[in-house]
Amino acid sequence: MSQSALLDAAAALSTFLDVQSGRLAVCSNTQRNRLSDLTGVFSDEETRAALVNNANPVIYEVYRTEPAEKQDTALCYSSTIVHSGRVGSEYYMTRGHSHPSLDAPEVYLTIRGEGMMLLQSDDFHVQALAMGPGTVLYVPGSIIHRAVNTGTEPLVLFTVYTVATIGEYKELPAYGFKRILVATNDGPDLVPNPCFQIAPKTNDKPDTAEKSEDADE
Repeated sequence: MSQSALLDAAAALSTFLDVQSGRLAVCSNTQRNRLSDLTGVFSDEETRAALVNNANPVIYEVYRTEPAEKQDTALCYSSTIVHSGRVGSEYYMTRGHSHPSLDAPEVYLTIRGEGMMLLQSDDFHVQALAMGPGTVLYVPGSIIHRAVNTGTEPLVLFTVYTVATIGEYKELPAYGFKRILVATNDGPDLVPNPCFQIAPKTNDKPDTAEKSEDADE
């Protein structure tokens, strides 16, 4: 690519992020996820279904900007807005996803709001990292992750990742997190997911959460 083309690409990929709304002024892809799109994500399916029938709120939005040239090392960025609310005792959150390759990490900068990033390893260990304005989180490519809004205003995140990440994006299967964040009188609490189950590797029935629990948990 010529130097002139590089300058044109720089201009085309530059835009404005509204830190209040969380929206990018110009983006190449927009995704709006309503509660009806998140079947199996929340542990209280009965409450989720009732809320869908009543109002079907938007849970989170994603605004992505990707370069026209798709070299694996090219950088992309996006803004994610996780709205405030609960389904039963669970906070609004993203579906969650991972990238099988360690070469496809993501960096998250919290612009506005309060929340937690849930991280889960292949052996089902879960860690919750706090997010607030200015927080920068590094998420390795192979780690499953989801953003949870534990505050009273929208949680706005700015994310940078490589083009290689796009092709490796894998949504989290239903009930894929071993632990969930719920609201209590003392604030957010990380508790066992009552619907957690490990996907079967054969035609046998899946293992249950009780069978996979560690002795110290």
